Amino acid sequence: MATQTLSQPVESNLLRFSLRLDSAVVALSGVLFIAAARPIVDFLGVGAPWMFISMGFIHFAYTVYLWWLSARQPISDVLALGAVLVNVVWVLASAVILFTGWLPLTNAGWWAVAIVADLVGLIAGLQFYAWWKQR
Repeated sequence: MATQTLSQPVESNLLRFSLRLDSAVVALSGVLFIAAARPIVDFLGVGAPWMFISMGFIHFAYTVYLWWLSARQPISDVLALGAVLVNVVWVLASAVILFTGWLPLTNAGWWAVAIVADLVGLIAGLQFYAWWKQR
């Protein structure tokens, strides 16, 4: 008896996974920004709670976009590369904040921004690799 399976290429699955991972991380950060705006402001040493609450809602909108993008058949190369670029901009903005002293971060806030930038950079790298292999 012959069995036929229909599957997507591994690269497409990796791109879909990386976009959904990004979506989940962005959603979690959005929840944290909204639910813990005051403690985050105190921890980082900058901003006002309303700024983080606003960023939380922006994160939710971006979460929906990333999930929509990951559900497309096929995933748009241009839009997927756009998601990579958003993450790269986040990492570059974090580097500017960290190395120029533009914001008066606490010591713990400096490390938090650095760690988040590293994690976003890892996700961007995974997305770019998957995007590149899918092309």
